[in-house]
Amino acid sequence: MKDAYYFPHDSNATGDPQIMEMMDTMGTKGYGAYWILIEHLREQQDYVSNLKVLRSLAKRNMSVNDNLQEVEQIFTSIVHDYGLFYVDEEGRFYSNSLIRRMKAYDERKTKLAEAGRKGGLSKGKATPKQRSTSKGEENRKEDNSVPDGIIDYLNTRTGKQFRHTASNRKLIKGRLGEGFTEKDAKAVIDVKVKEWLHDKDMNKYLNPETLFRPSKFEKYLNQKSVPAKEVSIGKETIGKCPVCGGELHPEGWCTQCDYEMVKED
Repeated sequence: MKDAYYFPHDSNATGDPQIMEMMDTMGTKGYGAYWILIEHLREQQDYVSNLKVLRSLAKRNMSVNDNLQEVEQIFTSIVHDYGLFYVDEEGRFYSNSLIRRMKAYDERKTKLAEAGRKGGLSKGKATPKQRSTSKGEENRKEDNSVPDGIIDYLNTRTGKQFRHTASNRKLIKGRLGEGFTEKDAKAVIDVKVKEWLHDKDMNKYLNPETLFRPSKFEKYLNQKSVPAKEVSIGKETIGKCPVCGGELHPEGWCTQCDYEMVKED
């Protein structure tokens, strides 16, 4: 479908001899069918359509009490019998009048668009101006440099390949937003790598979700480095979370939600 429904239209079309002849036979019903055909052609590529659509047009525009064959015959007769449309050897029909008017309209539209484009170029030459970057865009780019650096550091220390995804960045930005620093984040990585890197059960927890978890990050930061054998529990999980059914980390917190076991002193 074209980008607009507008097309030039003579206000005195009813005075056209060919239309008058058609209306003498078919009345206003024929006049209405004529404009349905014109509107249909306006929406087609090159303003040309196939004769096979006549039945569909009749079916779409008939009233409850109309007979489909009679309505289809009206559309067919208008196309073939009054010189209002032309039919080619390929079974396509078109209106020379519509094509002539639309050609003039399309040419004017193209000229206006070209004039606008040239006007924009001339303004650009007169006042060369680069697209300014908003402070928000600059901040977004700068904000990602720190969390991305921390993710890269984690990958270097663990040999893993965590990506600079929005979720990973969000975890790190959350801790930075609480006042912790890049140095703090790397210190947590160092502590937990020393504990878990060679522990087959705990190695999988060397990930952003575990290390930068809000309820655990500060504890990890203040933890003294101890040999892995002193903290290794020897199994991957210690049960199911009573809230969501996820696995409980050996330290007592759920790997899926914010549930954390209350430990007795």
